[in-house]
Amino acid sequence: MENYYKLVEKLAKQAGGHYRLSTALIKRIRQLVKGLSSFRSEPVNPVNAAFEEFLSGRLQIIEKPEELTEGKKK
Repeated sequence: MENYYKLVEKLAKQAGGHYRLSTALIKRIRQLVKGLSSFRSEPVNPVNAAFEEFLSGRLQIIEKPEELTEGKKK
């Protein structure tokens, strides 16, 4: 179980925080549940698939330009 927490902390750091990680994973899980293809050919658990995609670098968080400048408006 301790390894699981270390993995989540590593992923959160990679994503820029726990909230961003969970948001990205939830969006990808919803895509997989709706039937969008996974990077794997065989059927998989959507939660496990999303974690594996993020770990391998196939799933990345890309910010929209307005999100980057939203807090800098005067």
